[in-house]
Amino acid sequence: MPLMIFRFVNNAGIAGDQHAAISDQRAVRQCHGRTRGGTCVLTQLVAPCLIKTKGCVVNISSCSTSTIIPGFGVCVMSKAALDTYTRYLAHEMVSHGVRVNAVKLHTHSIIVSPVLERRFGQDGECRD
Repeated sequence: MPLMIFRFVNNAGIAGDQHAAISDQRAVRQCHGRTRGGTCVLTQLVAPCLIKTKGCVVNISSCSTSTIIPGFGVCVMSKAALDTYTRYLAHEMVSHGVRVNAVKLHTHSIIVSPVLERRFGQDGECRD
């Protein structure tokens, strides 16, 4: 039986202490490699299946691409690149009947993960 994929959700990314001006280049490459590179490679692998099934792609983005969260510059830059990739992918895949969208959780929907709690604390104050 051939592989059938109807929906593909990309939720790649790394969050952490990654300031735009002073981050180590290795950390920058790691973040961008996972968010952009991983998403691109995996999408290319499943694209033929999605074209056959007229499926859909959902990329998980971030509300931080339209606001400022201190210390997350590198991560946010990679998510902004993901937004652009999503628009281009949607343009390319529409003729094949494949829908492509991005979902951005807004600030009132943010789940306080251990990474965010370490960075901002439970009171929301930045820990710079």
